[in-house]
Amino acid sequence: MSTEWLKKNLPKEFTKCKYERGTFAKESKGIIQSVSLEKSDIIYDAEKWILLFTISLKNDYTTEKMKQTSLILNEFMLSDRVPRLNGAVGLDNYNHWDLDDLDSVGEALHEIVLPWLDWFTEINNIIEYLHALEKLENLKPDDPAIIKFGQVLTERMYVHPPRTRKYFNGALATLFKRLGKYDLALEHLLKHRDFEIADGGGTDYEPFVKVHLEKMAVIDQGILELEAMKQLHGFIG
Repeated sequence: MSTEWLKKNLPKEFTKCKYERGTFAKESKGIIQSVSLEKSDIIYDAEKWILLFTISLKNDYTTEKMKQTSLILNEFMLSDRVPRLNGAVGLDNYNHWDLDDLDSVGEALHEIVLPWLDWFTEINNIIEYLHALEKLENLKPDDPAIIKFGQVLTERMYVHPPRTRKYFNGALATLFKRLGKYDLALEHLLKHRDFEIADGGGTDYEPFVKVHLEKMAVIDQGILELEAMKQLHGFIG
């Protein structure tokens, strides 16, 4: 039921995900929005609807197998009709709807969730968010990024481990490459390389070593390509 309802109520750009049951997604420039409508009976005696919406990012600088999926940035639900990170508050504080109240679900979807996803995933906004995420511990309460993104930025301090904030330089390199900003793509790919060396170089377990070496080969090839594109772009410019 929820799958058919979402199919009818989401814009046509959203298509059914192959690997996530009951989820619909759309992609632009390597940024993916996905939405699902789930049943939850964890809090209430009767089953209720809950809206889940996720933002994921493509990373061109990883193994071929991992390129088939995307890197989840954040999963959200509504709390008091405001997007919040999944896990930021107790489950009873997220908005739930009765199973026969799909009109209200549709109102929340169209008036809150979809416009907010479009705003958040506007490419300059997502880049600003990712940059802020990397230096989150050093941001002051009056920092423009905290004022702009509010709780969906500050909640990363305690919802996700600090290490996970460093995952996204490969995605940033991918975004900047697609924008034709090869100098910035190279800057973030070099950061991504440093992270992968620190993250994957401390084990002798053969399957992990194999994946690590495959990632490094892709990254090193990407660095060569971006250096060439940067030089060519500078020459043309």
